[in-house]
Amino acid sequence: MSDLRHVFAFSLIAVALATSEVIRGRAYIFKAVPNGLPSQIVGSIDFEQTGSFLKLNGSILGLAPGQHGFHIHEKGDIGNGCLAAGAHYNPHKLTHGAPDDSNRHVGDLGNIETPPDGFTPISVSDSLASLTGPYSIVGRSVVVHEKIDDLGRGTSDLSKTTGDAGGRLACGIIGAVEEVTVEATTAGLPPLPLELPQGSGASKLASCLIFAPVLLRNFL
Repeated sequence: MSDLRHVFAFSLIAVALATSEVIRGRAYIFKAVPNGLPSQIVGSIDFEQTGSFLKLNGSILGLAPGQHGFHIHEKGDIGNGCLAAGAHYNPHKLTHGAPDDSNRHVGDLGNIETPPDGFTPISVSDSLASLTGPYSIVGRSVVVHEKIDDLGRGTSDLSKTTGDAGGRLACGIIGAVEEVTVEATTAGLPPLPLELPQGSGASKLASCLIFAPVLLRNFL
C-alpha cells in the first residue's frame, strides 16, 4: 500500500502541473501619424501569459535596421504620432531600467532589433508586466521608438526616464483576446491495468486518478 500511496502522490503532482490558465492578448501595430490618428497597420504582437510569465511574439514591417526601444506606455491612446500613449507604464514610480533590473518601469521591455531585410521579429519574455491584476497592461499601448534604449545607463538627462530612445515610430493598443483553461490530464502517466480486482488498493488508486482533476479544480 505504501507504494500505491507514493504513486498516487506523484500522480496528483503531475495533474496539478498539467492544470494552468493561459491568458492571451493582442496588439495591432500602426505607423505613427504626427498630429493625427494612425490608419496603416504595420504589424501585430501576440501576448501570452501563463502564471506570472508573459511572452510576446509578432513582427513589424518598415522599421530601419538596428535596435529600437520597445515599451508599454500608460494610456490606451495612439493618436498624435503615438504621443497620446503617454509615458512608460510606471505605477511604482521607479526609474527607467533594463528588463532584468529590479528597479525598472513595468513597461520597460528593452529593445527589439530590425535586420537588414526590414521585418522586425518580436520575441520578448517578461515576468513583471502582466495581463491580469491591479497593474494589468491590457488597454494600454505598446510603443516602438526611433532609437536604441540605453536601459537607463546613458549620460543623457532622458536616460533614467525614457532610455533616450527618441521619437515614436509605431504603436498599438493591447486588447484581451481570450482566456483558456488547460484542463488537467493524466496523459503521460503510466497506464493502469484495464481490469483490477474490485476493492483492491489498485482499484481505489485508479478511481482517485480518474477523479483527481475534479478534486484539484475544487481546491485550487
